[in-house]
Amino acid sequence: MDHRPADRAPPRGGPPRRGRPLAPVRLPAPTPDGRTPRNLFGFKDGTANPDPADLALWHRDGTVLVYRRIRMDTVAFAALPADRRELATGRRAATGAPLTGTAEHDDPDIYAKHPDGSYVIPATAHVRLSSPRLDGGARMLRRGWSYDDGPTDRGLLFCAFMPDPALFTRVQTRLAQRDALTPFLTHTASAVGWVLPGAREGGTLGDGL
Repeated sequence: MDHRPADRAPPRGGPPRRGRPLAPVRLPAPTPDGRTPRNLFGFKDGTANPDPADLALWHRDGTVLVYRRIRMDTVAFAALPADRRELATGRRAATGAPLTGTAEHDDPDIYAKHPDGSYVIPATAHVRLSSPRLDGGARMLRRGWSYDDGPTDRGLLFCAFMPDPALFTRVQTRLAQRDALTPFLTHTASAVGWVLPGAREGGTLGDGL
């Protein structure tokens, strides 16, 4: 579902909005093993992934895959001041650390507040709204690949694996309603699939179902 105002989502292949030049955007360089890749907004993407060995992520007879193709308005996002980009994301651009921490893999404290009572990680920050703490600790394994099909169509191919698609629905509903990144994103394709478990030697996919 497209949650961005129509005037911020030029049609694929169509002309850009008048008065807003399109800046060249390069796909991120290949990420060395063990490091978190960056998306086209320049932020690390996938930091808080669970351990794939966690059996709670998988069904015995397979798992659910949710796919989204997400167009990213890189020009408009880059025009924001650096501090606003970090507040929208909930992480530091340089290190990937949450606004409540100092290192990339510090656990974001979504309840930490400033002396004036405002949240350190804003109520509309992407990190807060997608936090497992809002879903009883339930998590999904996420994978993303950047794509660039021209100045008006570049973004992220997003895949998420989980035992119950209701988890994705809850998270996406929160993001659609309040996420500060929503004005810069357009979901242009989606799909849900069932991934069968691997076959044993001499067997075939699905023969254990």
